[in-house]
Amino acid sequence: MTVISIDLSPDEEILDGLHLSVIIERWLDDCARRLPPASVTAYQVKIRHFLDWWATVGPSQGWQLREADLSAYNRWLTGLGLAYSTRKKALGVLRSMFHWAARRRYTQPLNCAYWVPAAPEGSDRLHLPIGITHLAALMRTAGEMEFRADERHFLRMRNSALLATLIGTGARRSEVAALTVGDVTLRTDNSGDLHIRSAKKVRGRTVHQRLACFDRYTGCYLARWLALRRRDADAPLWPSVINGNSLTGQGVYKVLRTIAAAARVEIGGAHDFRRTFTTYFADKRPGEGHYHLLQLQIGHKPQGITHQLYDLRTIDSIRAVFCSPMEEVARLLRV
Repeated sequence: MTVISIDLSPDEEILDGLHLSVIIERWLDDCARRLPPASVTAYQVKIRHFLDWWATVGPSQGWQLREADLSAYNRWLTGLGLAYSTRKKALGVLRSMFHWAARRRYTQPLNCAYWVPAAPEGSDRLHLPIGITHLAALMRTAGEMEFRADERHFLRMRNSALLATLIGTGARRSEVAALTVGDVTLRTDNSGDLHIRSAKKVRGRTVHQRLACFDRYTGCYLARWLALRRRDADAPLWPSVINGNSLTGQGVYKVLRTIAAAARVEIGGAHDFRRTFTTYFADKRPGEGHYHLLQLQIGHKPQGITHQLYDLRTIDSIRAVFCSPMEEVARLLRV
């Protein structure tokens, strides 16, 4: 029988982090071969926080990374003023990178993923739907903000249509950012559908695309924007005024924060519009049958064997009962 003694003074584990940026670059390259571009872009944004921090801290400690340093990184994230959910994702992405590095034997025998704090400091904020009057204030501000004279009309129209799409469909920020001109289908009454091609990947799902409805109140903003846009079907729906390329998810976030600051309306991020749409639809269309249609609209995996395998309702069923906060916003704005 072998007796293992407890070492009360174990040697501190230290990672030589001089080449961490190279490892992260290789990890991102590997992600790019396996994941959708939108996911890779999101990972790049989140891991950038760590790279910026390590570039500042690393030289002063000879590029030696310790477990305590990642606790310090957690505190540094808090000091940036980022939302709790953003900090949680930044820690999760860092954890995934370290797991990958250990599996690829870049850091063997260490797996620094276990050093990453399990949760951000502090607590998440209370999530509440955005009120209709606040939504109306945001829409009004989006259409009245001041820009350079040669950009003013373009940006007001783009930002108004972008905001209306988020409020009126419940789609994710990344899904909306990836839309092209050809992904929008308008009907004669300005209601229509979005073909969401960059939907979030869900385990067990074989088709990672969906159609999402919008009503005529959202559609009127999209129709005006498309009339101004007049581009090929594969052109980005939300081009940057700087280079014409599509706004990234981060670019969409910056637009929303700018509008919210000008309107003096507090929002936590783009996901607040998704929560607001979901809450509004669920209030106006109660019942399990409608709940399944809501899941189809916002891209959540249906729960239960009946809905997963036997309920074959489609976009037409959603369209028949569709409602969104934009109807009440339009009443306030008298659009």
